[in-house]
Amino acid sequence: MWAELTTVVRRAIRLGVALTVIAAAVSGILGGWRLALGVILGGAICMANLGWLDRDVARVAEVVRGGGRRLRWPALGLRQLLVFAVLGAALVAGWPHPVGIAIGVAVLPVALAIEGLRASRALMETTWS
Repeated sequence: MWAELTTVVRRAIRLGVALTVIAAAVSGILGGWRLALGVILGGAICMANLGWLDRDVARVAEVVRGGGRRLRWPALGLRQLLVFAVLGAALVAGWPHPVGIAIGVAVLPVALAIEGLRASRALMETTWS
């Protein structure tokens, strides 16, 4: 089950990167480079965060099953600290537009929804056939 979930997450990240590039190009044309930079930053942070989360979940599952090495719980919280630090530093620097960051962050739920629907359709097809 974890392998299938990881596959869905990897496909969602690839789709999210593609959607982020498209959104950044459109934002750059319509709103300028600061908006496009915000989209790229927001999308990149979300995709990296999702990949890191997937890896952390796999580690926890491995430890729960009894096969992994000991977890370092503070390391699991480090992900959120880094995400907020990068977002905060970017907003303080003022280069990326905050609306662009919001657009980039909004790409992740779209990519996850699309990949989740694809995975559920594939599961339904194998279940009913």
